Amino acid sequence: MSMAHFMKKGFAPARMKHFRRTGKCWQPILSARMISKGAATRDMNKSELQVGFKGVSTFELFTRYSLLKLSSVPGVLTAVRGTTSMALDRNQKSSGFLSQIFINILKKTIYPLYTAGEHFNGCKNVKRSFTGTGVSLMIDHSVEGVASDSARKEARNQKIKLISSVCESKVGDFVAIKVTAVFSMDALIAMSEVITERKDWREAVWTPNETSKSCLEDMLSKDVSRLWKEGMDSMNEICTHAHKNGVKVLVDAEESNMQPAIEYLARCLMSTYNREDPIVYNTFQMYLRDGIIRLERDLSDAEKNDYIMAAKIVRGAYMTGEAERAKTENTESAINNSKEETDAQYNRALEVLMKRIALNQKNGNERLGPAFMAATHNRDSISNAIELMNNLGIPPRHPGVRFAQILGLCDNIPRFLGRAGYNAHVLVLYGKFGELFPFLLRRLDESCDSFGAIATETPLLWKEIWRRMTSRAHVGEN
Repeated sequence: MSMAHFMKKGFAPARMKHFRRTGKCWQPILSARMISKGAATRDMNKSELQVGFKGVSTFELFTRYSLLKLSSVPGVLTAVRGTTSMALDRNQKSSGFLSQIFINILKKTIYPLYTAGEHFNGCKNVKRSFTGTGVSLMIDHSVEGVASDSARKEARNQKIKLISSVCESKVGDFVAIKVTAVFSMDALIAMSEVITERKDWREAVWTPNETSKSCLEDMLSKDVSRLWKEGMDSMNEICTHAHKNGVKVLVDAEESNMQPAIEYLARCLMSTYNREDPIVYNTFQMYLRDGIIRLERDLSDAEKNDYIMAAKIVRGAYMTGEAERAKTENTESAINNSKEETDAQYNRALEVLMKRIALNQKNGNERLGPAFMAATHNRDSISNAIELMNNLGIPPRHPGVRFAQILGLCDNIPRFLGRAGYNAHVLVLYGKFGELFPFLLRRLDESCDSFGAIATETPLLWKEIWRRMTSRAHVGEN
């Protein structure tokens, strides 16, 4: 890539000092340190720590360090979940002075570190905290598992309103959605059962055209078919509004008994809205045994039907639920036997996608081709991804490659990546404390990625705190 190419893509001349020429490509100087074989992001040196934590107060660093240290103690998150649930229940019944004190303490301490608060305006404050880092926000008003028709319609309207707010305020470019917020879980489970009756459902797809849609829906009961249609109508309304407002939609994953239906509806949505640009991103869970097979299946379907397959690649966040379902149903668990298998499959997924992007780039195709977001707090995976980009000649700002982390977990990583010139994103949650905080704790407790983040982030936080405490340059820092 020439200097002119980067200038054309929006790099200001002042920022070019952060890049150096490697063969025919310009690569960020910071990333070169980051991906030196093996050490990679595990052993950031002093200057890199300053880049990642620049703009973060010492008080906030110490608070995060204390909370992560406490979270690493076995059973703590589970205990906090139980205590919070009990306190919220007592508070709703207007009983328990101590419960209210406990909730207020959580609202003032932990809640602001991992969320934007209870209202959308809090997202604007988070956006300001990332000013100058090159980091974009993904906004999520987390609602899931909605039971009634009226509540699902309200959730749909709220999501449409959120898209308008994100567009008008320019706080981000992505909105995340849990399908079960606007879709009947009964309909998702029933459709999944229909799809999985075919032995080759993991490798072959119901091509998203009118014939296949009718064929699948005909297999549902009359009541379930109505619920399915209502859910599809809601998702189409949301995606149509997002497309008009230039906002992208992240379709979050659910538990495995609903995932085949979600993958099917995501393909239908992508075939409609991803003709020119990736608007709808589907989530692929690499802790599922067949995660890579499903990904390659959908890649092939997109190429066959001429639309852009956009994916968010995660490890997975329903480990406890999947284990309990397998035990209850006396079946083999849907997830891998070990974290090592999940890590290998995750890295393989990124490699498959990057090679498709590089091939598309080499062939000079004007259209983007596949697009993906590597949503992970695992430094090895991020390091491997950047090394792949370098080896394949994919520029840092390529619109088909993005990185994402959850607010409050490894915030130095997106700051570091953003300043290095990569497409870095942070998922920002907001919502009522009683609805969002239990959800957040469950995700942290069950996620096979968050524990790795805690293990690697804690020593880095302490290293930066110690550097500031012992450095005269930081004597006056907050």
